[in-house]
Amino acid sequence: MKLDVREAAHMLNVSATKIYRWVDAEVIPFVMNQRHPMFLRVELLEWAMEMEIPISADLYEDEGDIHSRVRSSAAVVTRRCVRRRWRSWSWSRPS
Repeated sequence: MKLDVREAAHMLNVSATKIYRWVDAEVIPFVMNQRHPMFLRVELLEWAMEMEIPISADLYEDEGDIHSRVRSSAAVVTRRCVRRRWRSWSWSRPS
């Protein structure tokens, strides 16, 4: 599902101005749609988790049968992020 700047700002609990700054700096995943930045919900969730940005609970509130798809997508993203962090940690074995 694609989000506009206002919806992305609401989901990330930041101002629309901050979203535009991130778009200008190209630090947030986005696609341009007729000169307007748009955000894919799952990509935005994954990016926010990697950046340790708190997510609005509205992420899971949608109309219709989308609940199960969003939650399952969020679970996939969560597992992917955990695996990345697991691989990046250096473990020292006790002597």
